[in-house]
Amino acid sequence: VKTDVAPVQQGKAPVVEKKEQDTLQTNVDQKSEPQIVVADTVSNKDSIVSAPVSIPAAKPVVKKSKWQSSFQWNGGVADISQSLVPRANFFSSDLSGTNYVGPTGVNYPGIIIKENTVNHNIQFGIGYLLRRSLNKRFSFATGIHYQYSSFKVNQFQRIDTFSTSQNRLVNAVVNESTTNFSLHYLQVPTELQWKIAGNKKGYLMLNTGLLHHIRLAGTSAKPPFADSSSRASFYQPLLQVAPSYEWKMKDAQLQIGWYLNYGLLPVYKTAAENHWWQTGLRIQYYLKPKGK
Repeated sequence: VKTDVAPVQQGKAPVVEKKEQDTLQTNVDQKSEPQIVVADTVSNKDSIVSAPVSIPAAKPVVKKSKWQSSFQWNGGVADISQSLVPRANFFSSDLSGTNYVGPTGVNYPGIIIKENTVNHNIQFGIGYLLRRSLNKRFSFATGIHYQYSSFKVNQFQRIDTFSTSQNRLVNAVVNESTTNFSLHYLQVPTELQWKIAGNKKGYLMLNTGLLHHIRLAGTSAKPPFADSSSRASFYQPLLQVAPSYEWKMKDAQLQIGWYLNYGLLPVYKTAAENHWWQTGLRIQYYLKPKGK
């Protein structure tokens, strides 16, 4: 009986064709651990070429700063001063001659002495404020406030006449009165807030800027140092410096500080220098923006 099986030669391994070797190698590779390859494949009849693909890095998300709402209260004293230093201001004095009518109806020569002294009085305000962070150190704040400022004028008048019996000038009449002057303003602050130092509890800050005052109403009478036709200026810019400390709270921030305001323009249009001088305590309560 004839068979087609070829005899196996002793000492030699069976011959395996190339296609069978490739199949065996593929089966071995499939048993190894799977690998994830990100590649572009270009195929043709004879070969497959793989090229790596670069994946662009994700862009960092930049959080835009939001406006913080705040309510402000301030209160202190105000004065119209000829200098930056608060003091009693003798804006005007007058020495003139007169005829003093004595108790018996006799006219005596006399001297009239007039003095007008300006002193401080109440100043307070309340308003709404918006703040936005510029960077880690600086923030910008603006808003709208109502401000009340006032001052007092003490008017003193004395008449001295010559006494023949005493052979000297004696006081004959003394008149003294005090008048309050008040002005109401709409204020628009433009303020830069600077964080000097900070810790977990809060920040030490220095705030400075311009307060734009627009006169709403006020005392119609004129102070003695102003011209008879003079009115309080409609627009009054004030320079403000306010060191303060801001506490971090759960849902808000509380800022308390001391402020000093100085008027850059005269309050009344007159030859004499008269500028606002204001100082006191201010409180700002900031709410955290939504989403923070």
